[in-house]
Amino acid sequence: MCVVMRASKVIMITLTAIGVAFVTASLQAEVVPTDISGRFAVAPLRLNISAAAEASSLQISNKSAGDEVVQVRVFSWAQISGKDQYALSPDFIVFPSITKIHSGRTQLVRILRREKSNSYGENRYRVVIDQLPTKNVDLGQAAQTRLQISIPMFSGTETAKPAKIYARVHNNTLELSNAGQQTAQISRLTLTSASGQEIPVLLQGQRYIHGGSTIAYNLGPFNCSSVILTDVKMKADQAESSVAVEQICS
Repeated sequence: MCVVMRASKVIMITLTAIGVAFVTASLQAEVVPTDISGRFAVAPLRLNISAAAEASSLQISNKSAGDEVVQVRVFSWAQISGKDQYALSPDFIVFPSITKIHSGRTQLVRILRREKSNSYGENRYRVVIDQLPTKNVDLGQAAQTRLQISIPMFSGTETAKPAKIYARVHNNTLELSNAGQQTAQISRLTLTSASGQEIPVLLQGQRYIHGGSTIAYNLGPFNCSSVILTDVKMKADQAESSVAVEQICS
């Protein structure tokens, strides 16, 4: 489970400035807070809607000292050439889509299907929560930031085949391919050599790999020809596993 948030004037952990739209940029930092930046708490941090279900919901709690206005939207989520891509989704209606949450209060947000799902397999989305300016905000203040929170949502996962991960190291790049249909969340990776040496992979945040997709990790100054790799240990969807790794050095 993960949530993504973005911010201006903050490195890596995320927020966007007022007026900057969330469109197709990749999500670079993924964390799992229960109380986000002292302003909001969101639950759950991952939504799963069965193929037969007509709706889901989430709760947004205002932890700040003043009233806050938020907008909630649903984006379709695809992976193309290993990159995350997003577009506003017509599949769901959000109610309320824009709402004021008083200090210390919690708002229930419903996410409703427009039509009954007849598709087989997993569909992926991101539910994006934007903090909007309120009347008491001075828009001339350059230091003022607005929160943007993104949580994953999956539909019809129970009808899809489980994730099946394959690994390949090509020079200093580790590639993970998902030959299954369900999305896998990768939270830890360690390469193992024939001599038993363990080489941790720098993840820079948790990542998802969709069914039928491939994602890549740069191994930095790794010398491919100097070590024989046997497998990669990983933590995917909270489960520990190990898979053989194909190694190509050129």
